[in-house]
Amino acid sequence: MPLPKIPQPSTFQDYRPISLLHHLSKVAESVFTKRLHRSLYTKLQTNQFAYTYGLGTTDALVEAVVDWTLALDRRETMCVSILLKDFSKSFDRMQHDRLVRKMIDLGCNSTDIAIARSFLTHRARQAIVNGQRSEVENSDVGAPQDTLSGLIFWLIFAEDLQLPIPTVKHADDTTSYDVETSGNITAMHHTSATAIDVSLGEDRIQSALTYSHQWSKNNGMSLNVKKTATLHVSVRKSIETRNRVSIGNESVQTTRTAKFLGLTIDSHLTFKDHVEERVQKGRRAAYTLINLKRAGVPPTALVQVYCTRIRTIVSYAALPGSL
Repeated sequence: MPLPKIPQPSTFQDYRPISLLHHLSKVAESVFTKRLHRSLYTKLQTNQFAYTYGLGTTDALVEAVVDWTLALDRRETMCVSILLKDFSKSFDRMQHDRLVRKMIDLGCNSTDIAIARSFLTHRARQAIVNGQRSEVENSDVGAPQDTLSGLIFWLIFAEDLQLPIPTVKHADDTTSYDVETSGNITAMHHTSATAIDVSLGEDRIQSALTYSHQWSKNNGMSLNVKKTATLHVSVRKSIETRNRVSIGNESVQTTRTAKFLGLTIDSHLTFKDHVEERVQKGRRAAYTLINLKRAGVPPTALVQVYCTRIRTIVSYAALPGSL
């Protein structure tokens, strides 16, 4: 079933395909993925926060934000360069034979490999839009999105994507960063002492991007240049950058603000934009709550609406933003 990524989708690229599985298939999938994850728990990378017991997006955010703030507290730190990578249709591009080889390399037993191969190959797919059904097609590539199996298969598939700089992963969201110190960056002596030029400190960011691009080519994936970006965080008032980071012949944009697992970060790590966005969404949700109260909805139901609609909006990323 296609779900829109944006409020007013106009092309098929504006939709995300969500797989709807039969109830019995979901039960079998849950048993299989739990069994598979238990056998791989100690073999998966520690910087992967998706489908990891006791961890989630908040833990990934805290991990990264704590690293950035501690680095910025050090006198020799000029800035933290952040690389936000976007893999285009990563779940749809997973090659089954390559996934099986990676399962073998990780030491998965033959039974789990046979189940995975059976689950993925010759899958029948059909799209439903406004009640209209497409023709049924068999798929020999990709894994179902928004399913437990699709996520664990991606963790296995991307296990060998090990970058040379600190990286935080949550499923296919991969964010890398590097601390630029006074020893590997050039200060701008001709301007204010609070301004820095980070053009010479992007070599390791470029290396990480080049490695990611090569890994993508080798594994049938594709980095989305338009959605990949760099962000330089510093306590200094201004940061001058030259766009030296690129994927092939295409330059990667340098931005002042970016979304990181739902948290809006800026070049000074103030979280001002994130707070404003949360407040606006919270106000709209609170207006709905007021109308429900006026309509005579019972208090118990109002509390439930608050917990599900309002509290989740205003409290998300509250811990990383307060560090």
